[in-house]
Amino acid sequence: MRKYRPAELARILGISKTALRTYSGNFEDCGYEFEKNSQGHRFYSEKDVSVLRKFIDLKGNGNSRTRSETVKKTLDWEKSLTSDKDKKRRGARSDSLDANELKIIIEKLSENNSTLIRQNQELIQELIKK
Repeated sequence: MRKYRPAELARILGISKTALRTYSGNFEDCGYEFEKNSQGHRFYSEKDVSVLRKFIDLKGNGNSRTRSETVKKTLDWEKSLTSDKDKKRRGARSDSLDANELKIIIEKLSENNSTLIRQNQELIQELIKK
């Protein structure tokens, strides 16, 4: 499983390292755990990337939630994904996707699409400057 260093993940998410550190601390305050090395430095998994992308998306949708409320909403979303995966492992609905699972997949694809559009726009701006 791939692990991301903070600087690499900040670049991928289009945020500063300081913002990533702040957001990670907010998640840890709510009980979420990131992998850390022996020196206490965080490393991020693919799951962490998805969670942080969802957080950034929720935060950026012009909502009036506090950062703490947005973290909790993100963690609720993450738990719903885990719950759906557990149901599948136990054999429930193994042959087809239900509406909720499709909605989650569409949300993920939409998030990824938004991120790619933003990154492409940034790259175009950099090319224009050159």
